[in-house]
This record gives sequence, structure tokens and C-alpha cells, in this order.
Amino acid sequence: GGGGGGSGGGGAVVGAEGGCDSLWIEAELEVGRTQLMQAVRLEDSLPYAPRSAEAAAAASKLMVEAAARLERCGARAAAGDARYRLGLLMRREAERAAAGRPESASAAALASLVVAKEHFEAALRLLPQQERPAEHVLARCDLASLHRALGGGGGGGDAVAGRECELRAALRCVFATHAIFCLYAFPMPPRSPTADGARALMGGAVPPARTGGADERPTGGPCAQVAATWPLVESEVQATLRELARLHSGAGDGARAAAYKGMYRLALTQRELLG
Repeated sequence: GGGGGGSGGGGAVVGAEGGCDSLWIEAELEVGRTQLMQAVRLEDSLPYAPRSAEAAAAASKLMVEAAARLERCGARAAAGDARYRLGLLMRREAERAAAGRPESASAAALASLVVAKEHFEAALRLLPQQERPAEHVLARCDLASLHRALGGGGGGGDAVAGRECELRAALRCVFATHAIFCLYAFPMPPRSPTADGARALMGGAVPPARTGGADERPTGGPCAQVAATWPLVESEVQATLRELARLHSGAGDGARAAAYKGMYRLALTQRELLG
């Protein structure tokens, strides 16, 4: 019955006498797992919820609390999964807000995107790259896609510079997956231009909500899981380079536009180069 006492801020979980108490940690883990499971149930009900905004807020609050608990107790992969789900949830909420009342919702949508970015970055910090390579790639691709969504379109010099900064950050995100792909060899998977398509090859819409158990992994071996993410990385690289070329072409910077067009053409031939 002591699981609810550790709901405060960060720091080590301690028992009544000030030292690390394994029983207390187990209780805190159980509370965190329960919170995460309940948050996932709420998240799954959003398409049918009569008050979806309230349900999304409740799911977000539970996930934040679960992530904090799980991280304090050392369940970093489970905490990373919670942060990743939070990023996806906040991005969907931003899209919903923008679609609802575009004239008044842009500020709220932008704020949700910024929060989503923070959750994706936290997920990358928590998900161990060697042990959860496919989830790490997915989180990087979602963060890259979010960078592309930030900053708005072209315009004046400052707007172009800000847009380019976000797009270059997106490229850095996907280029960083190189370190993971170098560890595996696999036949080139079929093209899948959407994030949902790539995740479907992994066997689910998003990575399952993990509760910290060592044996809880996605279906299939690590190589098959990483291979399933390749089309998403490929698509993200091409989309980002295409947007960079268009940005500089529209701004009248022919030299930069030509450079990014050359990189884009090279990206289109990557499958042939890799065999």
C-alpha cells in the first residue's frame, strides 16, 4: 500500500529510513506501470471519447507521472517509451488544435509541438540505443518530422533562416541513425512512405507500452526491427532535402538550392548504391 508516497519530484527513491528500499522501489514501479497502462487505455479511447481534449489531457498527465516514477526507479526503457508516447500524443493534439480553429489555434498548436519535441528528446536520452535500436530510430524520425513541422514556411530573411535551422536539425536527427544501421546487414525492405507504414512492419502502430521487464521487446529480432525502420529514414531524408531545396530556391539562393537538389538526387539513388 506504499506505492503512492513517491509521487514527488526527481531524485532517488528512498525508504522510511533514508536508504534505498527495494520493496519501496517495487511498489513505485507497480504504480508507474499501472499509470502507464491506464494512460494507454485513455489514449486508445480518444477516437471515440465524447470529450477528447479532456481525455488527452488526462492521458498526458498519467504518462508524465508514470515516466517520472519509472525513471526514478531505474526503468529507463519504460520511461523512454512513456516519453515517446507523450511526444506522439502532443503532436496529434497540435494537429487537432490546428484543424479545429486555424485562426485562433496556431499558438496552442505551436506550444504543443514544442512540448512534443521535448518529450521526443527525453525519449532518445532514456531509450538505450544498443538495447532498443529500432525504437531509437523511430524516435529520431519522429523528432525529425516534428522539426520539419516547426518554423513555418519561407518568407523574409529571418523566416528563411529559422526554417533552414529546423530543417537542418531534422537532417541531423536522421543522419544520426547511421550509427545504428551500421551494426546490421539486411536486404533492402520495400518502400513505405509513412511513419505508420514503417511501424506496421514492426508489428504495431507504436512501440508497446513497456513496464520495465527485461524480456519485454517488440516482436522479431533486432535486425528485422531495424530493417523495418529503414524506409521511414529514407523517406524522411528525402522529404527534408526536398524542402531545403525548395526553401532556398524560393528565397533566390540558387547555389544552396542546387547543393540540396544534388543531395536529394543522391538520396534517391541510395537503394541502388547499397544494392
